[in-house]
Amino acid sequence: MILRAFGDRSRRETACAQEEVPDHTGYQDCEIVVFDIETTGLCLTDEIVQLAAVCGEADFNVYILPRKKFSPEAASVTKMKKVDDKLFVGDAEVEILSARGAFMSFLYFLKSRKKPCILVAHNGFGFDAPRVLKLAGSLHLMKEFKTFVKGFGDTWYMLKDRLPERVQKKLSFSQPDLVKDYLNGDGIDNAHNALADVKMLQNLITKLKINMVTIIINTRSFEFMTDQKSADPSAINCMESLHDEKVTRDIKLRLSKAGLSRLKLEAVCKNGKEAFHMLMSQSVCAKPRITKAKNTMVKLFEALTKKAIDNEDRSEI
Repeated sequence: MILRAFGDRSRRETACAQEEVPDHTGYQDCEIVVFDIETTGLCLTDEIVQLAAVCGEADFNVYILPRKKFSPEAASVTKMKKVDDKLFVGDAEVEILSARGAFMSFLYFLKSRKKPCILVAHNGFGFDAPRVLKLAGSLHLMKEFKTFVKGFGDTWYMLKDRLPERVQKKLSFSQPDLVKDYLNGDGIDNAHNALADVKMLQNLITKLKINMVTIIINTRSFEFMTDQKSADPSAINCMESLHDEKVTRDIKLRLSKAGLSRLKLEAVCKNGKEAFHMLMSQSVCAKPRITKAKNTMVKLFEALTKKAIDNEDRSEI
C-alpha cells in the first residue's frame, strides 16, 4: 500500500495563477502556519524529502524523491530510504511528487489561508527557513513564495522568552524534550516525521500560551531571511521612522538592535497598552528588553498609536 500525501495535486500547478493575497497586511493580521521539513542530511546542500505544515485544523504533507541517498544519520532519524525511484518510510512506500510539484502544492496551501502567513518552525531560523528558501530559489519561485509569506518565526526563541526558569536551569529546548515535559510525550513516537512534528509543535504553542505578541517579537521579515548579509531593513528604518518622536536616541538604538521595527511596534500596540509595556520591559538576560521607565513607554505608545491612526486616515482619503 502506498501512503498518500495531503494536498490537491490537480490544482498545484495553478497555485500561483490565483488572485494574489494583499501585501499590505501587518504581522498582527497574518495567519500562523507551523511547518517542518525532513532532509537527506544536515548540510545546506542536502535535499528536502518531506514538507509538512499545519494551520489550525488544516494540514499539509508532501514527500519528494531525492536525487541522492540519505546520510546514515538522516536515514536513522527519519526512518526513510530511497529504493530506485521509490521512497519508503519504514516499510511503507509513500506517494512522491517532484520538487516543483511539491512546492507548488505548498504555495496553494498557503494561498488557501486567505491571508499572508508567518511560517513558524522549531529552530526555523537556523535550519528549516534557509532550506525552504533555497528550494524556492532553485525552482525560481521566490517571488511567488514572497506573495504568501510575510516572515518567519522560530519557536526556539519564543519558548526561551516564555520559559525563563528553564533557561536558568539550563534545561534542553529540543522539541522532543519539550514534548516530554509539557505534553506528556504525546506523539513523541512519531518524532522526525514532519507532519507529526508540526502537530506536536502547534500543541506546544497552544499549551504554553505563546500569544501573537510573542510571535511578532520573534518574527524576521522575508527580506531579512533572504539577505542575511545585511541588517533587517525594517529595523534600520526604525531609527529613521522615529526621528520626529520624543524618545531618546538611546531608546531608538535599543529598538533597532532588538529588531523592533515600526511595523512590529505598531502591531503590538494594537494588542493594547499592557502588551506594549510587556514587550518593552520584558526581562532578557536579567535586563529589560528596552526600558522599564513608565514615562518613556507611555510616550512611545501614544506616538505609535497616533501615527498608526493618521496613516489609516490617509489611506482612506
